[in-house]
Amino acid sequence: MSIIYAHINKSNNKKYIGITKYNDPNIRWGQNGEGYIGSKFYESGISVYGWNHFEHIILSNDLTNIQAEQVEARLIQQLDTIKNGYNESKGAIIVQDEIADIITENFIKKLNKHKSDYKKYLKTEYKFESVSYDINFIYNKWLSKQINTDLDCQRGYVWTEARKQGLWDTLLRKQMIPEIHAITNGSVYDIIDGKQRITTIIKIINNEIPLRANYMTKYTKPLFEYYNKNIIFFKDLEEPLQQQILESPIRFCKYTNITEEGIVELFRKLNASAQLSDFNKGIANYIYVRTKYTNFLLNSPFITTICTDKQKDNSVDEMLLIRLLLMILYGIGNYNLNPHELELLYPNLTIPLLDEYKEKINTFLSQLTEEDGKIWRTYTGRINFLPTALTLLYNNQITLTEFRKLPNILNNENPSRKGRSLDKRYIKEDANLILKYLGRKPIF
Repeated sequence: MSIIYAHINKSNNKKYIGITKYNDPNIRWGQNGEGYIGSKFYESGISVYGWNHFEHIILSNDLTNIQAEQVEARLIQQLDTIKNGYNESKGAIIVQDEIADIITENFIKKLNKHKSDYKKYLKTEYKFESVSYDINFIYNKWLSKQINTDLDCQRGYVWTEARKQGLWDTLLRKQMIPEIHAITNGSVYDIIDGKQRITTIIKIINNEIPLRANYMTKYTKPLFEYYNKNIIFFKDLEEPLQQQILESPIRFCKYTNITEEGIVELFRKLNASAQLSDFNKGIANYIYVRTKYTNFLLNSPFITTICTDKQKDNSVDEMLLIRLLLMILYGIGNYNLNPHELELLYPNLTIPLLDEYKEKINTFLSQLTEEDGKIWRTYTGRINFLPTALTLLYNNQITLTEFRKLPNILNNENPSRKGRSLDKRYIKEDANLILKYLGRKPIF
């Protein structure tokens, strides 16, 4: 016997039709849709909207395998779920079968009843408008702390030098800057999308990011020839050119009356096609974990001290804390924690699960002081070794005294970290290496 089912997008009514021979379809689907990773359904549906944004309907669980294949093929064809849905193939070759025709007709009627339920999802629960400002307005807003680029859903400042120089070129050539998306319920603007652009603009005006000759284009070449410099800061520009940049228009899409759930959904949609790393896609898709967990951990003086240097701007807090969480929950070497598997693990990191660990983790972190944090900050490779060392300490596999000795030992030993990932074999190697340096026998 086979089960035939449909996944229906609550916003646009797009469908995925499927069959499975498993008695429990969740085995086929995966807990949060990870069974579809690599498919059109996952890439354009689940990863964009989230698994819970789909209604999962069992149409029948008592069809023979042949009947289920015929009905599936008919549903895909009649509902056109390849062009207007998430299916990639037509399924079985359709043959004459009156019973399959009748079953298909009944299933389509059943699916059509759901259309009326989706109207509420098409309504926008928040208001938005697009307005044009100039960079001078934005800069003054930032100076008065009315521009906030540090929402919990945001990454750190991660733009490469090439991207920064590209924005310099855009400003000098008076080209259009992509629209910024922000929440505002008054005078303060919380940036949902556009942090990298705004931060770069502010750094340019503050003379922190110069225009560099090694990124010269045919448009900026005359400028370097005129100033006879290889590096040109904003302060070096003549006043008319400074004014031109400050008066450059930049559009803001302003959202009001938006809920926390709405922010998460909006951020996910805005970044669905962005060039984020797999790690950051995981964070973008499961913001509630990053928000609840990293903020909770950053209340620890030890963690805060480690994460307050300039590397925090590059999302060290996210990498460090999420890796630490995964190792505490799943143990050293029990899972591959490389970026390709992070999204498989994130759905399991529910808030109730985190709450179960909060008291234990709070007790654990209370033994670590700000001074301990300062000791670990001196070790440049801490992002790789610290989660492993903390997990060993958490599980009483090393003592607090040994933990405090480690930064100095690791600095002296200077173990190579190049190319290391969070593959479980490397995590085990790191743990055994730590134990070796402490004069202990390996246990992994």
